[in-house]
Amino acid sequence: MSQPVFAGYRPGVLGRFVALQSEYYARDWGFGAYYEAKIAGAAADFLARMNPARDAVFTAWSPSGEFSGAITVDGAEDDGPLAHLRWFVVAEPARGQGIGKELMRRAVAFARESGAGGLYLTTFDGLKPARRVYDGAGFTVTHEAWDSTWGERVKEQRMEFRF
Repeated sequence: MSQPVFAGYRPGVLGRFVALQSEYYARDWGFGAYYEAKIAGAAADFLARMNPARDAVFTAWSPSGEFSGAITVDGAEDDGPLAHLRWFVVAEPARGQGIGKELMRRAVAFARESGAGGLYLTTFDGLKPARRVYDGAGFTVTHEAWDSTWGERVKEQRMEFRF
């Protein structure tokens, strides 16, 4: 098995992770155009204001250059000392190879080194592979409620990991 290549931001990555997430959530959860537009707009805003001292994009690629996954740390979110972990996704052919764990490890290390007091993320109940990575990294659920933030009614969860 070939080893993935880990990197930071590369041109075109926004389109790749928005497409990957949009396709997955449409197919498996019924999310549609509302979800895609919401994450594309938020991700575009993030990239436009990205400050390398507090914000980061971590990516994974196959040795042949195919996009395998991404995760971001948004240190500008107004949530006290916690940075926002966002847009965590691993492509289906790359799952089960430890790519998600490595992306998470890099994001947590960056947040710690940048001076954040920890990380928080928003997710929803039922995303078992992602939840295993979150739990393994030390995140815990701090709030749950049924909502339609992403255009479909799901049990949304806030998870936090404090350093």
